[in-house]
Amino acid sequence: FQGASHDAVLLSRKQLGVENDELLLGCFGFIGPTKRMPSVLKALGLLKQQVRFKLLVVGEGDDLSACVYDNGLEKHIIQKGFVTDEEFNQYLQSIDILLNLRFPSMGESSATLIQAMAFARPCIVTDDASFSELPDRSVYKITSGSQEVEQLTNAILQLSQPQTRNAIAKAG
Repeated sequence: FQGASHDAVLLSRKQLGVENDELLLGCFGFIGPTKRMPSVLKALGLLKQQVRFKLLVVGEGDDLSACVYDNGLEKHIIQKGFVTDEEFNQYLQSIDILLNLRFPSMGESSATLIQAMAFARPCIVTDDASFSELPDRSVYKITSGSQEVEQLTNAILQLSQPQTRNAIAKAG
């Protein structure tokens, strides 16, 4: 993959309204039940006092507005809906962390995950199906059970540290 220049990434983040000191998390693709968005939004609701962040949601699917409101995240969410391939790649290169949770799995793989790893973006995935086969040092794995929100919260906290993000991104 040909990566965007540092200046292009900064411009994209500015256009999205992301401050330099904010962590930009991303969820991409069809936003359905398997993407675990209620858990993502609950974890982010717990983190909003500890970490400066925005969540970029790229893709169509379930209406997230009630869950966003319930977790007090109205000022933290950027929803882009369906975008062109060029915009998709631009946004993917602009994020700091990809949240690519999937459960239950139907055995599918994730083109977005592969692209994010190629762009050296650290990824948090569900430790299930084909994602379980990825080397542990190349992605941050969490379970989909009763500890999902707690594990996701801890994963985001750990990856809010640049050195941790860089190590996983490099291994990816």
